Amino acid sequence: MKIIQHIIIPVIGSVFLILAIYYSFVPLPSYPYSIYAIAAGVWIILGIIYALIKSRNVEEIATVNVD
Repeated sequence: MKIIQHIIIPVIGSVFLILAIYYSFVPLPSYPYSIYAIAAGVWIILGIIYALIKSRNVEEIATVNVD
């Protein structure tokens, strides 16, 4: 495991992503642009929920005993 490649670079990328998401909501843009920020936030939340559901199904499928 390389510390720069597996820890430092992903942490920097995550920080930039969190900052970009934060500044797209604070302060909330004016009317037509606020819809895009809210839609993006909902889309991210739905993506996280979908990923959690799919990861649970993968674990269930891995434990199925096929005889």
